[in-house]
Amino acid sequence: MRAGRRPAPAPVPGWERDLILRLGTALLREDVAALRTRGQLLPAAEARVAGRRQELRSSIGWTPRVEARERNADLWLALNGLRMPVRVGSPSRGDLVSDLVMREPRVIRVSPTARIEATRLSAVVHVLESELLDGVAPALEAEYRTGFRALLAEARAAAAAAQVRRQHRPEVMGRLRVAWAGLAGEDNVMAVPAADDATVDEATARAWEITESLAAHRDHPIYPLSVARVGLRRADLRRWAPEHAPRFGLRWVSVPREHVRSSGELPGWWPGRTDVAFPVHPAMPKKFLAEMLNVPWQPLPAPRLQVCPTLSMRTVVPEADRSVHLKVPMPMRTLGRLNLRLVSRASLADGAVLTRSLRGLLARDEQFRDTVLTADETTWLHADNHLAVLVRRWPVMTQARVLPVAALTARGWDGRLLADLLADEFFDGDLDTFLATYLRALLTWQLTLWLRYGIVHEAHPQNVLVVVDRHEGAPRVRLLLRDLDSCLIDPELAGPALGEDMPSGLTDHRLISKDPVDLAAMFVTTTLHQCVASVLISTAMALDRPVRPLLDRVRPLLRELAETHRSARDTALLISGIIRAERLPVKRTLTAATLLPKSRTGAADVNKFYGADAPTYL
Repeated sequence: MRAGRRPAPAPVPGWERDLILRLGTALLREDVAALRTRGQLLPAAEARVAGRRQELRSSIGWTPRVEARERNADLWLALNGLRMPVRVGSPSRGDLVSDLVMREPRVIRVSPTARIEATRLSAVVHVLESELLDGVAPALEAEYRTGFRALLAEARAAAAAAQVRRQHRPEVMGRLRVAWAGLAGEDNVMAVPAADDATVDEATARAWEITESLAAHRDHPIYPLSVARVGLRRADLRRWAPEHAPRFGLRWVSVPREHVRSSGELPGWWPGRTDVAFPVHPAMPKKFLAEMLNVPWQPLPAPRLQVCPTLSMRTVVPEADRSVHLKVPMPMRTLGRLNLRLVSRASLADGAVLTRSLRGLLARDEQFRDTVLTADETTWLHADNHLAVLVRRWPVMTQARVLPVAALTARGWDGRLLADLLADEFFDGDLDTFLATYLRALLTWQLTLWLRYGIVHEAHPQNVLVVVDRHEGAPRVRLLLRDLDSCLIDPELAGPALGEDMPSGLTDHRLISKDPVDLAAMFVTTTLHQCVASVLISTAMALDRPVRPLLDRVRPLLRELAETHRSARDTALLISGIIRAERLPVKRTLTAATLLPKSRTGAADVNKFYGADAPTYL
């Protein structure tokens, strides 16, 4: 090497490039600090000089007015000294709900005297903060500065988690492959016997655990830094994170009964007789509990409960009784700095109310009695938000494949999509028939729940599961719902439709809305974006198939179901606001959960903050 010449920078790893692209696209989608509305959209040739300002607004929201010849062109968004490479978003290129997407994983800062190019995640965040906040009103700038500090911490946590996940993926996949192979007999029939009182046989439960780990190798379809667990150390990830398929022990502490609120009946193996026993995640060490708890407690000399994590990480599966899952608090933040993953009494109590309501609904509705299953979330203990547990029980599921929707587009150890494997196992290799069956089951249920019963379940890919088995010799696809405390209910519809099964006595007022637009927005941003469009787009991209033929199935199905509910109050909104709409609502979770305080956004729930829209993919 010639003296004085700097060595070439190390190449940016693929996982970091992906995070930069996802973050840049999210900032564009949410118009953070008016990046979109203040910026100039320039052809590549004009990116470093002032150019003609493009119109970035429409009567509905904000959208670039790009000439047809530019739709596949290399464009740049210019704001102050920032130059961001962008292109027009398109589902056919794998883009979900985005007018503009980040085209290359880099940003450039230009000034009269210098040109700086940032290609690493932290550097990109620094450049974006500097240039986006230049010219913002002082009070808003101060709030954004706090938010960007949190965003930088979240980005670093995401980079650490993505690096560890990529580094150890071959070893994890090897273990999962061996575990999967051990579940099948010579004829690929599940061979592990079930306990006499189990609602889920051992092989079904263990295969389910494997799919939860595989799903954790996929990122959230929209939130850009979903792999981040702020508050945990890098070494903690291999010990406790689902993408590493670990096994670990929960210790027990006891609390005097008078300090505990509870519901339901605990499993027979639960320790403690006088005081109440709580399982505690190892992320909650004794010193931490001593500082945080406001109730008396003491360690319980009981054997540690060996568990493995599910996709949500704070929900775990006891190896000694896989017919229950336990949701416990963890001192970490995911999907934004305001989402601290503790467990409140309100969420536990409301989950129990909604469990009873949905079970009553399904008992009376013959259409869904045998096709939709719900978790039993009526058993829980709560002493403090840092010391609580939900004991989630399951309906009878035997000789079945159970997996979260997030796992459908996850790749296994052989590189194949799990949706493709399910199609081979149950549909003679016909993936299109499996997807059509899944879509009909999901949309029929979700739309009926909304239009007939006035309830919208927050159906994101983690809390909606698919149960595939054979019934009377034919393949069957059912839905399984969990995390029932996040439904949205319109009492004006739910009351008359459900009668005594109407969810009443809810603690969290945010679960109630009499505005049909709220219900529609939640249906679109969860069910439609995350469980329909994301699955179809990801499947097509993974299999190198055209996206449009898969997406073209959705609108006719929605029209058919709208006709089924033509007399319902909100069907006209479904038709005009979703089926025929040119644009669909989009959540602004990065803005509400990380970048700005609630006092600025006015968001009652940071996970249900809208205010943006994007072109329809229907």
